[in-house]
Amino acid sequence: MSVDFVNLSMTRRKLIKGTACSAAAASAPSLVNHAFAEQIAKLEKEGWSKHPVACTMCGAYCGILAMRKEGEPISEKTVRIFPNPGHPQQGYCGRSAGAMWIWNHPLRLRKPLKRIGEKGEGKFKEITWDEALNEIGAKVKDLVQKYGESCITTTSHNFQGMSKWLTFPLGSPNNIGHQSSCNAAGINARNWVFGTGFSGAGKLEPDYENLRYLLLIGRTMGASMGALHTLNVARAKGARVVAIDPKMPDITYGDAEWVAIRPGTDDAFLSALINEMLRTNTADLDFIEKGTNGAYLIKENGQPLRSFRVEIKRNMSSPPPTDASLSEAF
Repeated sequence: MSVDFVNLSMTRRKLIKGTACSAAAASAPSLVNHAFAEQIAKLEKEGWSKHPVACTMCGAYCGILAMRKEGEPISEKTVRIFPNPGHPQQGYCGRSAGAMWIWNHPLRLRKPLKRIGEKGEGKFKEITWDEALNEIGAKVKDLVQKYGESCITTTSHNFQGMSKWLTFPLGSPNNIGHQSSCNAAGINARNWVFGTGFSGAGKLEPDYENLRYLLLIGRTMGASMGALHTLNVARAKGARVVAIDPKMPDITYGDAEWVAIRPGTDDAFLSALINEMLRTNTADLDFIEKGTNGAYLIKENGQPLRSFRVEIKRNMSSPPPTDASLSEAF
C-alpha cells in the first residue's frame, strides 16, 4: 500500500489557483454562520441576552452561545442555543443543539419502566423507584451468589465515579469507562509530546485551518463539530484529507479519501511511513529537531528522555544506530 503525498513544489498556475482558493476560504467562516449571526442579532434587538459558553457534552469543548429572553421564565421557548460565530472552534452538533431537551423534553422518562411483555414487544409499565431498586438489587444479589462478585460489570460515560459505588463494595474490579475507546490515546499522546499541561482533551487542537494534508489514523472528526468547522476552512483552500481506518468513517462520505487498513497493522503502517520519509528525504528534519521533541527518545514509562539528544542521520547510507549503541548514550 502506498500513500501519495502532497507535492510541495510550486508553479505559477498553482500559485494563482491557491491564491483564489485562499481568498474564497477567507470568507468561508462568515458565510457558514451568516444565517446564525443574523438570528443572534435579531434576538438581541428583541431583548435576548447572549451568553458565550463551552459545550461539555464531549471532550471537544466547542464554543456555543446560549441566548435567553430576559424577564421570562426559563423554558425551551425562552432559551436558544447557537454556534458561537466569534469562537475559533464553532460547534453545533446534535448534543449542543438538543441541550434544552435534556431536562425538559415532554417525552423524557420521569419514572422507571418495567417490561411486562416479551423482549422486543415494547410493552412497559411505570413503577416506583423503590420497586425498581429493590428488584435490581435482588437480581444482583442472586447473580453474586451463583457466579461470584466478578460477574458484575458496570460501564458508563460521565457517571463512572458513581458506578464504582456498586462494583467496588461488591468486590468486583470490573468498572469500565469509555476512555480506552475514546480520548485516552489522544491524552497520552499530548502528555508525551507537549507535557502534562496540555494533556486534557480540548486544551490543544492541531492547526487544522492552515494544514494542506491531513492523515487521520483511526480518528473521526464527527465527535467535535467545532474542530471539523475549522478543518473545513482548510478544505476550502484545497487541503487533502485521508482517513486510515478499518471501517469507513463518516468524514469519507464526502470528498475525503479512505484507506481501509487491516486491523492491528497501524504500528507497521506508521513505521513504514517514517522509513519512507527518511529514505526519500521528504521529512523536515530541521523542524523535527528544533520545533518538536522528535529528537528525544521515549523511555519505557512513556516520558521523554531529556538527558541527551539523538542526532538524526542525514546520510541514509550510514547504518542506523542499534539498540546497543543507543543504550551507551545513557
